[in-house]
Amino acid sequence: MRTVSVSTRLLQTFTKRFATKAGGESGYYSFFPQSFPNGPPPKGPFEINAKQLKQEFLKLQAQTHPDKAGSVDPNNELRKKFELRSSQLNIAYKSLLNPLDRAQHLLLLRGIDALSERDSLQDEDLLMDVLMAREAIADSNSREDLLSLQQENDKRLSESETALISAFSEDDLESAKNETIRLSYWQNIKNQISDALNQ
Repeated sequence: MRTVSVSTRLLQTFTKRFATKAGGESGYYSFFPQSFPNGPPPKGPFEINAKQLKQEFLKLQAQTHPDKAGSVDPNNELRKKFELRSSQLNIAYKSLLNPLDRAQHLLLLRGIDALSERDSLQDEDLLMDVLMAREAIADSNSREDLLSLQQENDKRLSESETALISAFSEDDLESAKNETIRLSYWQNIKNQISDALNQ
């Protein structure tokens, strides 16, 4: 009798505390109320406190670890809910930690799929810069060359993130969409440089 009672209480607590859906108005931000008390931009900032977010993530993961269901959940109902929540928290944490994924998520919350429009981008200057960056990677003759390209690209990434901070704070979704596309190109260049460095 006691087992059922404790299990029921745990289920009620779980439902009350973690009822917010990932597709809701605040999306992944609602999973971490301490890190984002004002929710997503424009009310809250685009930039994050990575240390605070990690601390809250670890705390929430500990609270919903599947092993906590253990002996009070003979039918595994609570364990399954904890496993689902743990998976959701992982996805939310990784998405919010990464500026590109964070920007994509914020735009999707507003009904904008930025990267689906990437191939129709008309910014010729950007496309030329990306092409030149790719050629520079292919033509690099040393690790020093690649490290220099990495440093140059890190500057581009930083500039894009700064532009996103401004766009989201002003609720300028068109600029945010364009900058997200731009950031996706520079993120790809970053990945190509990393691959070249690891060869």
